[in-house]
Amino acid sequence: MNGHPFFTFTRYFLVFVLFLMGICTIGVLAEPNLVEVSDANDSTLKLLSYEDGRVIEGRLIGPGLPPENWDPNKNLADLNDVSAQYLDKNEVPAMSWSYGCAPTSATMLFGYLDRNGYPNMYTGPTNGGVFPLTNAVWGPSFEGNGQCPLTASQNGLDGRTTKGHKDDYYHAYGSNIDPYFGSWTEHTPQDSLGDFMGTSMYNKYQSTDGGTWIWTDPEGFPLYDYTTHDDTQRDGMHGMKLFVESRGYSVANDGQHSLNYNQLIYGYNGNTNGFTYDQYKAEIDAGYPVLIQVRGHTMLGVGYTGTDQIIIHNTWDYNKHTMTWGGSYEGMQHYAVGVIHLNPAPTPTPTPTPTPEPAPIVSSITPDSGEAGSEILYTITGTNFLNGAIINLTKTDETNITSIGSLNGKDLTGTFTIPPDATLGSWNVSVNQNGRYSNDDILFTITAPPVPVPVVTGITPESGQAGFAVNYTIIGSNLMNGAWVNLSREGQTTIASIGTLKDETLTGTFYLPVNTLTGPWNVSVNQNGQVSTDNILFTITPAPTDTPVVTLIHPDNGEKGTEVIYSITGEHLLYGAIVNLTHDGEENITSYAYIPGPGLFGSFKIPSDALTGPWNVSVNQNGLYSNDDIQFTITDSPIHVPVVHNITPDSGLQGESTDYLLQGENFKDGALVNLSHPEQGNITSTGNLSEGNLTGTITIPDDALPGPWNVTVNQSGLFSNDNVQFIVLPSGPFPVVHSVVMSFAAPGKGSGFVVYGENFENGAIVNLSHPGEKNITAIGELVKGTLTGTFMIPESCRPGLWNVTVNVKGKVSNDNIQYPIKGKLR
Repeated sequence: MNGHPFFTFTRYFLVFVLFLMGICTIGVLAEPNLVEVSDANDSTLKLLSYEDGRVIEGRLIGPGLPPENWDPNKNLADLNDVSAQYLDKNEVPAMSWSYGCAPTSATMLFGYLDRNGYPNMYTGPTNGGVFPLTNAVWGPSFEGNGQCPLTASQNGLDGRTTKGHKDDYYHAYGSNIDPYFGSWTEHTPQDSLGDFMGTSMYNKYQSTDGGTWIWTDPEGFPLYDYTTHDDTQRDGMHGMKLFVESRGYSVANDGQHSLNYNQLIYGYNGNTNGFTYDQYKAEIDAGYPVLIQVRGHTMLGVGYTGTDQIIIHNTWDYNKHTMTWGGSYEGMQHYAVGVIHLNPAPTPTPTPTPTPEPAPIVSSITPDSGEAGSEILYTITGTNFLNGAIINLTKTDETNITSIGSLNGKDLTGTFTIPPDATLGSWNVSVNQNGRYSNDDILFTITAPPVPVPVVTGITPESGQAGFAVNYTIIGSNLMNGAWVNLSREGQTTIASIGTLKDETLTGTFYLPVNTLTGPWNVSVNQNGQVSTDNILFTITPAPTDTPVVTLIHPDNGEKGTEVIYSITGEHLLYGAIVNLTHDGEENITSYAYIPGPGLFGSFKIPSDALTGPWNVSVNQNGLYSNDDIQFTITDSPIHVPVVHNITPDSGLQGESTDYLLQGENFKDGALVNLSHPEQGNITSTGNLSEGNLTGTITIPDDALPGPWNVTVNQSGLFSNDNVQFIVLPSGPFPVVHSVVMSFAAPGKGSGFVVYGENFENGAIVNLSHPGEKNITAIGELVKGTLTGTFMIPESCRPGLWNVTVNVKGKVSNDNIQYPIKGKLR
């Protein structure tokens, strides 16, 4: 836990310099000096404040969002362990992240106090004015996390009708935008923990969204109620004191100090004055939760277990987790704590406890679908409805569609106005009554409006010459951008174009092949299957009869087995011309060319067995051939090392054949596709080249070892080497465990077992497993359908329930059978 030596040197060199700067010529100390710092080992450390010969460290903590793919069942606390001590689990709220980890943790602390003698901490309408045990009742935030009015007040939450902390200060994780700034007057008075702690308030306190300043003394002494930089970088712990006072309570005092303080833990960066594990346990035993500071995140300590473990609420879920005192949590080093003690609350005047309003329950909505851009008259059935309820259609990452419902008998009725650009698909139906939300998985589907039938009244120009591109304008009504504009004639291939809507007309380009049948063609517009039928004609006139002349082809060579994109320059070249590569005794290589510019463009697919050498280039336009001695040379293709990107599917069963698609680069027809395993012979297939990929069939032997096999391609001795794997899955029935009987499972002892179940074999592997521990393994002997054997329990292993599994030739049971072990912690 020692600091980086260069940073330590730099820090105290700055202290020395600031000391010289801070002493006036007459020996009077100057105002505190604030210095910005950057520590490669601690990105949260932003400021050093020199004050009366000491240095105070300022860290910007947060946002403290959950890690990606966070598992809420990770490192769960075993509350049945005899060593576990914790605050009343029925009284300490557990919250999901709400606009900053520090105010979320402080909210859990004050929510606990609200439920234990300090009822003014939360006075909102939810749960009869008693702070709930989770913030689930307030639903998700606009970013998909939690929200809570005590953490961050906001318009529309918990019955609020004016802007609050979230509206004025929060834009997005880590943002330095305060939405109110320059746009409206911020709310007053301050009313949530985010306000008092300075969270997300960049223009006042330089705290980015979700961030809170935490100040500590690097010598390890408590930093009591720190206010030195209260106007510019407010300390979150001082903000907690201000919140307490706003609720009519007061923070305790030991005669010298206000008992709200931050303190480094003992040993962090080598200090010998810090807060100890024994002090933490004493706080818990006295009924005080403790803020746990790790680099970049704030959590709430609610208990302890074992010899060095603490029990925490981590702001990411509603469970109790453990971490090692002074260790790291999800890669974040534990460095400090936050402690606050309150004076006893004044004896309140007894008031009747209001009956909490029941949450609304939605059974159905009629109709259950509507078109974008329309108004929908709805009826919602269910129970516990109130007149004036807020009805929301919600969808992730979309703005709510909101309506006010009127009570009609027991039902709610009203009107939704669905925006024309609303996202199509299923939206959730939610009823909000004074902050009480329905949660019933009732859906409303937004559908696309019907596509109008297009009407065509004219086309300009009305004719065009075969072999050329013609820019057109369609005149009509009900036209849509991106509609298909078609020229059609019986027995002929349709000439299609995509139209662009401009000034209520469709514009685009027809490319008329040189060999197009001349005469009138019907003009139609197709919009999502709605087709115009207006007998509008476009006349195609004959192509010019000039003989084509070729002066150049680029490139003038290409490899066998490749596709070559070419351009041809010359004279009298027309769209849709047939371009041939010809060679005596060989079949022509043919391409159709188009003209996006002054020349002919197209592509040749050169067969892998084409004759190498020069081939003649010829252009055919309605039987008029060029004859200009222009040549294109076909060359042998080099052999490239094959590259494998992936195989689909990536698994198959023992004893079965699997058709595969192998995607990659530089493949050749007939390449050998191998599955290899260090303990068995290769499984081989011949690949067929299809659109640059290899396809084929792998036949997996019955005795192939289950697990990953390496996939390689062999072409003329050149092998791919790309770490792509195929999983061989075991066939046949899997073992099933019904129950296990063991003798006393104590550490350092042998424990006999009998496993009852199905599909066992002699010599099967029987495992005991526990998260973070090595498996305890035995070989089972098959006796009358059961597996018997002996586990050797290690001297030190984690106590608790261990999972029991049976492995038969790679097939592993999965039946959630557990057995308790009275282990010993290391």
